[in-house]
Amino acid sequence: RLWSNPLETKLPNAPDMTIWSFYGVGLQTERGYTYTLADAETILANSMSASRMPYVINNTVFDEENNVHAGVQFCDGDGTVPLVSLGYLCARGWKDDKSPFNPHGVKAKCREYLDRPAELLQQAGKRADQSDSGRSDFTPPIHRDTLSLDSLLR
Repeated sequence: RLWSNPLETKLPNAPDMTIWSFYGVGLQTERGYTYTLADAETILANSMSASRMPYVINNTVFDEENNVHAGVQFCDGDGTVPLVSLGYLCARGWKDDKSPFNPHGVKAKCREYLDRPAELLQQAGKRADQSDSGRSDFTPPIHRDTLSLDSLLR
């Protein structure tokens, strides 16, 4: 069985197994779009077929309350995938006792990693012999956190 789609494949009957889900948060991430019908000029200018692609993003829509800028709605995420998609199964779908996705009660643990670019830049100048990771080569902090068993178990 392929595990590429967790909505199609339930977790196995493996009582000693733990599923870990790691993902980033704290970056504005595209979640939705406001569309409008494309006008003839836009269709011609972009070599679009009106029958195949009659809609374009309506970049005149701005709604601060709903975090919509130029027709694009943003939410928290890792910069590519919204948080609701990143963490839902681990935080809810696999932890529910009656979940069809986890009928055997496999343990599920989530780790969210806040985007910390300033910390990454500060650490980038560290020399290998000054690294506190215990590794001989420099590994950026986010990788040290992921690779370190201590941080997994905290």
